[in-house]
Amino acid sequence: MKAEHIWMDQGMQTFRMLLVPHKDTWKECNIPKVAEEFLVPSVMIYQGIHGGKMAKAASFLNIDTPNVVVSAIKQSENGKDIIFRCVETAGLAAKTTLDLQFAGRKWTGISDHMR
Repeated sequence: MKAEHIWMDQGMQTFRMLLVPHKDTWKECNIPKVAEEFLVPSVMIYQGIHGGKMAKAASFLNIDTPNVVVSAIKQSENGKDIIFRCVETAGLAAKTTLDLQFAGRKWTGISDHMR
């Protein structure tokens, strides 16, 4: 650990910062969700060159609990299922519904109280 690292932090570096003034605690203001949205903004795809029966706007995934974040979506090892990894960010028990509107599927789960 005492070695000199002469090439560390060389050259142009770019940083982004978000200041979030708030009155309540970080839990009430849902700072983890604000941080996630800042670090990994949602992808929007616009495809409007043809008419169709589907809505002009839709979402891949909706989640009804503000303190639950979907941290990963992956295919199962056997390839027959999709796994949604969710994280409750405030240390509270939560009942959450994941809604895949385009597929007509919903799942409801309950997280345990972590403290």
